[in-house]
Amino acid sequence: PRMIIRNSPLRLLNPGPVTLSPRVRQALSGPDLCHRQPEFGELQQAVRGALAAVYPQAAHDYEAVLLTGSGRAKEAIDVLKRGLILAPESPMLRTVLSLTRLYAGELPEARAEIGKALSSAGEDPFVRVIYAMILARSGDKDAALGEVTLRVEPYAGNIASLHVSIAAVYALLGRNGTAVESLEKALSFGTIDYPWLSFDPNFDGLRQDPRFQDCMKRL
Repeated sequence: PRMIIRNSPLRLLNPGPVTLSPRVRQALSGPDLCHRQPEFGELQQAVRGALAAVYPQAAHDYEAVLLTGSGRAKEAIDVLKRGLILAPESPMLRTVLSLTRLYAGELPEARAEIGKALSSAGEDPFVRVIYAMILARSGDKDAALGEVTLRVEPYAGNIASLHVSIAAVYALLGRNGTAVESLEKALSFGTIDYPWLSFDPNFDGLRQDPRFQDCMKRL
């Protein structure tokens, strides 16, 4: 049966289909575009440029690469490995691969990949916060705390997504108050919707904390 929600925006939190904005719905009503048409190449270049603009400070060091997949962890790992064939020196691809392996339960492989990323982008806070996350999940709590306090937080600025990752590290370390403070910072910097926080295992230790529940209501 079809469910109709009146006077309330439909908000889907499942993997798919996803909630679409009116602008996206309007774009989907247009004619189909073949991936071999010149217009598709122009669109792809525009998307890559827009993605690079999200982190303008890294525009000269990184390049946005579009990879496709179905959302399954094993396939995501395979896709990222293929991406590294195209861009073997990309520390960000290696960082994303290490994070994917971490969520897939492949902790030794995650540590190996993040080690390679650190060797070429050791001071990038996005790389170091994932390293801290992996250290915390490995039980190296003192090392993880040193990473997040000395090599990530001082450079987080007003980047909301980085503060969310910092919160994950503190949650894994059992420092719930500091984790919530980091989430509050992310919210104050205009964090976008992060529905996966409701089932991200990094935040399992915060589930019953009223402060975390309040943050989730405001996401």
